Amino acid sequence: MACERLASLKRELAGLEGEKDELEELIKVFIAECAILLDEKGAQLATWKQAKGSTKVDWRGAFLAMTQWVATRGDFDDLAVAVEAAAFSQFFNTANVPGSRRFLLKTRA
Repeated sequence: MACERLASLKRELAGLEGEKDELEELIKVFIAECAILLDEKGAQLATWKQAKGSTKVDWRGAFLAMTQWVATRGDFDDLAVAVEAAAFSQFFNTANVPGSRRFLLKTRA
């Protein structure tokens, strides 16, 4: 009995989850490039804002470039000088990654 009820509830939840996703997508299409959806009185109904982006460093690439640099010079004193002279940045490949957009429903059921 409990297993049958649980299976039934899981099917219902799957259907509701699909409907929720469809409605969320419909609202996102309506909001488009805006960040906030307001009602006729100016109250927030939903937001779809972009989170702050981040900068990613290719640490593996930096390690490989740095070991190659040290191997060609063979002297760690050169490495210390390079670090002190802020030449260390030549080893880093960075990429700016935009933040994702988060959808938040502001109305209460």
